[in-house]
Amino acid sequence: MEEVKVSATARDVPLEWVLDYLASLERGLLEIDPASRQRVLGFAEEHVCKLPASDPRALRVKHLEGVMNGLDLVPTSVAHQVYKHGARSCQGVFDKNLAAKFGYDGASIQSWFNAYVRYLEQMWGGSHCVVKDPQTFLSDATTGGCACPLIAHRHVSIQDSSHTNRCECTAAWFEVLFEKFPGEDVRVEVKELESSLHGGQSCRHRIHVRGHEGDMVQIQQSAAFREKA
Repeated sequence: MEEVKVSATARDVPLEWVLDYLASLERGLLEIDPASRQRVLGFAEEHVCKLPASDPRALRVKHLEGVMNGLDLVPTSVAHQVYKHGARSCQGVFDKNLAAKFGYDGASIQSWFNAYVRYLEQMWGGSHCVVKDPQTFLSDATTGGCACPLIAHRHVSIQDSSHTNRCECTAAWFEVLFEKFPGEDVRVEVKELESSLHGGQSCRHRIHVRGHEGDMVQIQQSAAFREKA
């Protein structure tokens, strides 16, 4: 499999979290059309069979790698639907990290964003978050490579980084963020501007939100959100 550039500061995660992530993807697979589901699972089964017997990873981790690479075979919209389940699992772990280290109160979107900015600054230095208007913000994580712990710590490898749907997890992650806070008619649109997996120098996304305008205005007024110097 092709090696991809990974972030040197990406944090590893316990095996328990890796397996929880796989379980969440499997729940997502149950919601897509049968043909796509069979294509992904069939690829995953073949993938595990082709791995060398000396591969030290747990069988379920090998299966996760097969599922993630199998999701590259289906339309991006279908992969996104599955990865949204994974994003919920991933964000739960991330939120606990924000709460423990960066002052997230576990309740408000303003608190989450303030903690997120502190996280970006501490983890990635020049990274930043910029609110462009009451509905749109840019997230720029200058990671030096892929910061996904599953990839950075070799739990899984990407078969073809130029065509992978793996970054749909990040797009879904931002959707899940806004959807978990109370709000009527919440709509989230995420556009990938640059990705370390796709040859970029950082991971940059534009997120357009409808339904949290009041929260976004308060976030915009925070000194933590600024243009990169």
